[in-house]
Amino acid sequence: LGNWKKSHLEILEALKKGKEVVDIQVENALLKRALGYEFVEVTKELTDAGLLVTKEVTKQQAPDTTAAIFWLKNRKPNEWRDKSQTELSGGIKVSNPYEGLTEEELRKLASRDG
Repeated sequence: LGNWKKSHLEILEALKKGKEVVDIQVENALLKRALGYEFVEVTKELTDAGLLVTKEVTKQQAPDTTAAIFWLKNRKPNEWRDKSQTELSGGIKVSNPYEGLTEEELRKLASRDG
């Protein structure tokens, strides 16, 4: 299939454009969910005259914090990612009491401590 798509570039381009359309739709749905939205709920009942609308109610879908967090982490990662980076400056000084001792002196100290 991959080779066929490569030899038929017009099909490959059409498939890519189809993916882009769906990607945009998903992005829009995620944003809508993150912000919350209003919708009309329609109730229909079956009567002798057929299916009739009996009630229309405007409802609110509350914003979804998970969708908002996901959106922000991906759109503004420097400000919203979980892992933050801290840069430290300066040096670390390590004091070594055995600095300057010869191998023989170190061996004597090691045998004495054992």
